[in-house]
Amino acid sequence: MIEEIEGRWTCLRCGYEWSGCISDDAVPTVCECQTIDDERILSVCKCALADLEGIMPEFDPSGDRLHSGWKTIEELKELIGLLQRT
Repeated sequence: MIEEIEGRWTCLRCGYEWSGCISDDAVPTVCECQTIDDERILSVCKCALADLEGIMPEFDPSGDRLHSGWKTIEELKELIGLLQRT
């Protein structure tokens, strides 16, 4: 989140300040600190998904997939999809 504080555009997450002389049009909508974090989160989610998919059985005999691991797999897939769109 970037806001103007005392005439300087400032990232509320990391505190980076853009020059007071920069035009409003030149200020990014997202700070680099957020982009880096999203890339790290995406990487961690992909690793967690691969690990979990390796642990869960290919075939669930009951077919109900009630184990919480299945829900986590679906949540990770959804989060990865969201992170890849941004």
